Amino acid sequence: MVFFTGSLFFAFGHLSPATLHGVIVADTLDLSIGSDIDMKKMSARFKDFAGKSGLQYKEIILQGKNRTQKNVASAVQNLQLGKDDTVIFYYTGHGYRFESDKSPWPSLAMADDRGIDSAWVLKTLVAKKPRFVLVMVDACNNKIPDNVIPTIRNYSSRKVAIPESYKKLFAQYRGMIITSGSSPGQYSFGGRPQGGVYTGSFLESLDQELMSKNPDWNNIFSRAVSPKLGGKQKPQYIINPDLGNLDSESPGDGSGVDDQPPPEDEETPRENDGSDTETDSEEEETSPVQTLDLEAIIALEPESLSEDCGALQNMIGIFHEAHTTLEEKKSLKAGSEELANLQEIIAAMAVVYLEAGDKEGAKPYRQMEQSIKDKRWKDLSSQISGILADYVEGFNQACPIAQDVQADDNGSGDDDAQEELPPGGEDGQGE
Repeated sequence: MVFFTGSLFFAFGHLSPATLHGVIVADTLDLSIGSDIDMKKMSARFKDFAGKSGLQYKEIILQGKNRTQKNVASAVQNLQLGKDDTVIFYYTGHGYRFESDKSPWPSLAMADDRGIDSAWVLKTLVAKKPRFVLVMVDACNNKIPDNVIPTIRNYSSRKVAIPESYKKLFAQYRGMIITSGSSPGQYSFGGRPQGGVYTGSFLESLDQELMSKNPDWNNIFSRAVSPKLGGKQKPQYIINPDLGNLDSESPGDGSGVDDQPPPEDEETPRENDGSDTETDSEEEETSPVQTLDLEAIIALEPESLSEDCGALQNMIGIFHEAHTTLEEKKSLKAGSEELANLQEIIAAMAVVYLEAGDKEGAKPYRQMEQSIKDKRWKDLSSQISGILADYVEGFNQACPIAQDVQADDNGSGDDDAQEELPPGGEDGQGE
């Protein structure tokens, strides 16, 4: 999440220009999710935003072992903000939610096995009354057992942009926004060298809007939160939320726009101006790699799975979708969203194995990367089939919950599955 902070007086009593204050919190200890890439990318962009908006820029970066609950909470609480300042708080790393949470917003996993509620960040910064607050989280939002992690929750070559558009978004807009990279129960994906999927989507949408003479934050986020990875990751946001009902207010999640107008237009609230783009996924045709086990796994509700099993289910769905695309189209078009998504996941998995010192584990992903580079689609299809078989076998061995849920569908069994998660909220392949 990124925030912009306030102006101070010069020594001789004159007001300094308003300030854009960036607070960047990044889990750079887990290199497999690409948060270090996101950190550098967003830091450079924030400086650019400030310069082109005519704002001073101040920055706080908390990464690695310095990303503790105490350090992050202190950074948020101690910001000195003026009424014309902008604050962007940006978090990239692991995230989680407790089973009993009613709020749709995730908590942020810190390096000291503690956490911070993202809604707490928003409310704390808004209480300082700056002109504009943006809280952005690129992290998972999947369930873990209550109270596992002590969490602060109580509220105590780019196209040419139009210079004036920077000012309208970052120096003149007054309001607040909260956004996260995934909806409740989902993972946020990322890897090397691309970084977080949602972070990249946000920056792409922002760049597009900066080319408009009348840029609008609603337009930016309505595009940025489009479903990712075949619907496995649906970001969410609210513009100018009702802080009193933040825990229950429904955010926009890529299925349409569900927000409030800027404060200047409070008297005449706009209706949802986004179209409902979420549709039930069509049944895919049977392919050689489809089995009853695979179809049953994909059909399982994420809430019924443990953290690790949920990650396996996501990977099965992603590679199954890629294989189906190859079978139907016989190839993947260069620059297509399907190919970009597949490359992101393959690259991320290769890094996971290499960082663990497992060259053999990384080998099939390296082979798939080469097949894509050489456009050997038949080889790629065969390689994906092998990966899918391994994932399905691993799921069936490690996740007996699958049999329990299928039994429940037939009127028997216990659907109250217990989840186990180590301290810190590790999110499998997601962030």
